[in-house]
Amino acid sequence: MKFSLLLILICLNFSVTAQQKTPLFPKFSTYYATGQWNLQDVQKENLKTYVMNNLKTLKDSNYIVRIEGHTDAIGHKTNNQLLSEKRAASVAAFLISNGIPESRIIKSHFGSSVKNKSGSNDFIKKEDILYNNRRVEVTIEPAN
Repeated sequence: MKFSLLLILICLNFSVTAQQKTPLFPKFSTYYATGQWNLQDVQKENLKTYVMNNLKTLKDSNYIVRIEGHTDAIGHKTNNQLLSEKRAASVAAFLISNGIPESRIIKSHFGSSVKNKSGSNDFIKKEDILYNNRRVEVTIEPAN
C-alpha cells in the first residue's frame, strides 16, 4: 500500500512538472536606456550568441523562444506598455532576421508590472533598480 501511494505521488508530481515549461537554458536578459527599444550592436551580438549557441545543442527543433519586454515604473502606464511591446518586437525582429522562424517565437510585454527581483535590495541605488527593470528576457523552452 505504501509503495502504491508513493508511486501515485511520484506520477502526480511528474505530470504537474511535465506541464510546466521549464526553460531549456538559463534566461538571457538585455537592458535598455530610458525610453529606448532598439538593440545596440553589443546587445545583438550577445543575443545572437545566446540563442544560436544554445539552439546548436538541441537535437530536434521542438522549441519556442519566449521574449518578454519590460520597463521601469517611470512614466505613464500606457507609454510603458507600448515601450515594452516595442522592446519585445525589436528582439523578435532581430532573431527572425537571423533565421529563427517566426512560428517559434512568443512575444509578451508587461510594461512596468513585473519587477526584476534583483532590484529589490535596500542598498541598491534607485537608478540601478530602474535600469534592472528596463529589460527584455529571452528563454528557450520546449514547445510541448
